[in-house]
Amino acid sequence: MNKIIIALGADQFQRERAVVGLVQSSEFPVVSVIKDGRNNYNLYFDEVINSSPYEPEQLLKDTIHYCQKNSLEPVAVIPINDFVLNSSKILAEYYSLPAHSKETIKISRDKSLSKKAF
Repeated sequence: MNKIIIALGADQFQRERAVVGLVQSSEFPVVSVIKDGRNNYNLYFDEVINSSPYEPEQLLKDTIHYCQKNSLEPVAVIPINDFVLNSSKILAEYYSLPAHSKETIKISRDKSLSKKAF
């Protein structure tokens, strides 16, 4: 099995620096998830899974299929923005990888809770 890193949320506007940093520092190919990736391909990535990073259940099905079909094993799931934290948790847990806790995700997505936490 070939190892990969999955990046979620990189299709959001102005995430190029985070993406370039990830790709340049990784020893593994970086695969992104972009809906209609065939038409909206981000040239920074090695591959693109055609799915929505904002629909966790469908994303999990699409990722499992993609990885099995291509003999790939994710070694990390990296959320690039806070909108995909839940999706990254679901993928990471499926592949037994580290993930944010539900509480961390809740705090990250709520500005008033974030202010209290920090």
